[in-house]
Amino acid sequence: ANNEREQKEKAFQENTALGTEVFNLRRSLQEYQLEVNRLQKQKDELCAQIRDLSLPVDLASDSIPDLKKQLRLLESQASERAEEITSLSAKVQQQQQVHMRFEIEMERMKQIHQKELEDKEEELEDVHKSSQRRLRQLEMQLEQEYEEKQMVIHEKHDLEGLIATLCDQVGHRDFDVEKKLRRDLKRTHALLADAQLLLATIDSSGQNLPNGSKDQLERLHCQLEESEARQ
Repeated sequence: ANNEREQKEKAFQENTALGTEVFNLRRSLQEYQLEVNRLQKQKDELCAQIRDLSLPVDLASDSIPDLKKQLRLLESQASERAEEITSLSAKVQQQQQVHMRFEIEMERMKQIHQKELEDKEEELEDVHKSSQRRLRQLEMQLEQEYEEKQMVIHEKHDLEGLIATLCDQVGHRDFDVEKKLRRDLKRTHALLADAQLLLATIDSSGQNLPNGSKDQLERLHCQLEESEARQ
């Protein structure tokens, strides 16, 4: 990019220099043409004096060679000026051609630069549109993730509430079961005490219990021991 910019600046400077040189050459050409016109006028005047047979009163006959010499000098100067004008004209034409080529090259580079700018603008527009699409996608993704996070938080709160409720229910249930077991144990103790009292009364009176009653007493005693072991 820097090399291309330097080439453009160099071409612009050369083109400006050529334009200035062409302008100076044209001005010099105009000055030479004016000089040639002046010399041509002097030549015409001298030729008129030489052809005029009736010389002016103040013009001596020996002045004719001087006039012819002056005429030859003017013709020589006019010829030199004409050659210089021809050379300058060729140089001006050459410089104009070079200047025209530079103008064409500058226009071509300008078009290339304009095309590059348009391509860059189009590329930037595509990047901008792509970035906007990506940004919208990210915004939608973030919004979706936020909603999912909120949903998880709500579910967590619901589960924590459910767990707390279940813990309360389990605690109350264990308390109720323990209370029921204690009540059953008291009742069993009371029944066992009554049975032992009954046995003592029977033993003191010398009566015998049926076999089934003894078995029931033994089972009741075992149940009481198991209940006490669970406490």
